[in-house]
Order: sequence, then structure tokens, then C-alpha cells
Amino acid sequence: MVNMEVHACWISTVACLVLCIMCMESYAVDSSIRLHAGFSENEGFVLVNMTGVWQAICKDDWDPFNVLVACRQLGFTEGYALKWEDTDYQYPNSWRPRNESKESFPIRRTKFVCNGSEASLSSCQVSDRSNDYCSIYGGVACNISTAELTTLLDSVRNDYVSLSYDIPMGVAEGLVLVTEIFKYSEHDHKMLVGGICNLDDRAAMLICERRGYPNGGKPAAFPSSERTMPTVLSELDCVYSDSLSSCRKVFSLIGDCSQAGVMNNGVQCYTSLRPSVIGALSFVAQAAIIIVVAGICGICWVQRHSKNPPADRRQIYLTVSGNEFYSPGQATYQPSS
Repeated sequence: MVNMEVHACWISTVACLVLCIMCMESYAVDSSIRLHAGFSENEGFVLVNMTGVWQAICKDDWDPFNVLVACRQLGFTEGYALKWEDTDYQYPNSWRPRNESKESFPIRRTKFVCNGSEASLSSCQVSDRSNDYCSIYGGVACNISTAELTTLLDSVRNDYVSLSYDIPMGVAEGLVLVTEIFKYSEHDHKMLVGGICNLDDRAAMLICERRGYPNGGKPAAFPSSERTMPTVLSELDCVYSDSLSSCRKVFSLIGDCSQAGVMNNGVQCYTSLRPSVIGALSFVAQAAIIIVVAGICGICWVQRHSKNPPADRRQIYLTVSGNEFYSPGQATYQPSS
């Protein structure tokens, strides 16, 4: 009987310890990130506490993958995750959503490189860029409903919009992300960022060149991104364009690729010269060598034959008075009187 009580006591103790550890881990994650200044509980500037001080995240390099991870770390899993940003909050007379006081946070110039599957920002590749200047906070809008996403898509479809494209830092291939949309409307604080269903060869070349791969690249298909990252474009057509800004854009209707289908949603950038380019350069080099050799041989042939011309070409005919012609052996010179 006593043994059973002791055994039960040990089980209870172990269960309590496990529960405490789980709570501590949950608290560690939750206490290192929070949102500030949004219109609802699921949006706002991202504040991180990695050094004992709450610091804001710079909007630069804050891509859709980072947004997904931040929303997951905050406990949101359903709906779509968007970028949240509004420069008006930086000024003294700006609005104060959720009745929060106007606070100023130091901007942590930390660069998070995430692939979208991490459980927290600290699990991503982290690099400190504290010496770089940044004045605009980056944030998230998590659990956006399909209806709200459709409203945002309608807004950008029916008005001028400038897009920026990128692939994850530090890799030569991956999904192409729409990382920024510059547009002024009532939805400014929600920035529609996400993926692309299909892009052409020219678009892949331009995106890779922008990423720092001068040899360009080719379009490729990658596994579809999670539902939590919306699809912004159904198609990016750059066949007749010299820059990404002038490419033809077809916006997604419902935030995914179910209508257009995924064809080439990413790129593979060439880290060295392509085989076709190497072959072309090799052909040019061989042709150049042949031309040079032929030229040298031609010069040698001319020089050789110019020193010893054929006998028939050494016959010289002279014209003297009276329009008479003489061979070199018979010609005589008669000075005029």
C-alpha cells in the first residue's frame, strides 16, 4: 500500500515537472516577442526581447517567410500572414490604435533569414546589422481572412502598384517572393506580400541578376508554399521588358494558385557560366584561332612568293617612241632629240 502511494507520488512529481518545463518553454517563447500598435490583437509592429530590452524590427529584409515564422511564434496558425507597416506611426501626431501610448522603441537592425518552417525567429539564421540605419518598423498581420485578403487583392489590382521581387538570402534558388507593395490607400498598414504562380525565362534572368547572379538563371517549380502565405501574382511576364518594374503582372483572384496552377513559382540562378554559354565561347575561341592561323599562313605565302616571282611575271615590257614594244633582252633606250 505504501509502495503504491510512493509510486503515485513519483508519478505526480514527474508530471508536475514536465508541466513546469512545458510552461517555462512556452513562457520563454512568448516572452521574447510581442506586437505593438496594431488595430487588433493579431497585427502590429514586431517587438523582440533578445538582449533584455524590447526592440523593434526594421522593415528592410522583412520578407514573407519572416512574417510566417513571427506569426507562428505568436501562436497564430490559421488564415494568411501579411506584412504590417505604417510610417505615420513614426510621427508625434500619429494615430494611436488600441489606445496604446505613443512609445519609441530602438530598432534592432537584426537580419532574420527564415525558410518559413521555423518555430521562432531565433531558429532562423540571425545576423546583426546594428550599424545600419533604419527608421521604419516592420510588423505582421496574422490570421487574415479570405474575405479581407480578397479586398486587398482587389485594391492593388484596380490601382497602380509597384512590386519588389526577391528570393531568400544566401541561396541560389528558391521560391520567388513579392516582398513589397508600394501603394497608398486605406489598407496601408497591411502590406500584401507573398508568392507567384508562374514566371517566364526573362523574369527569372532579371530576378537572378537583381539578386547578384550576373549569369542569370531559369524558372523552376518548387513545392507550394503554406496556405498562410498568400499568392500575390498568377503570372509575371517579362518577355518584352528590360526591367522587373515594366513586366506584365496578372494578380491572383483569390490568393492562391488553384485557378492558374503552379508552373514556375521560383528560380534557379546560375552560379557559373551556363553550358550553352561556355559552348558558345569555346566555338568563338576556336574560330578565332583558325582565323589567326589562316592569316599567318597567308602572310607567309605572300612574303615567300613576293621574293621569287614566277618567270612569266618577271618579263617587263617597255614602251618607247613610236608605240613599239620590245622584250627586255631587245629593248634599247633612245633619248629623245
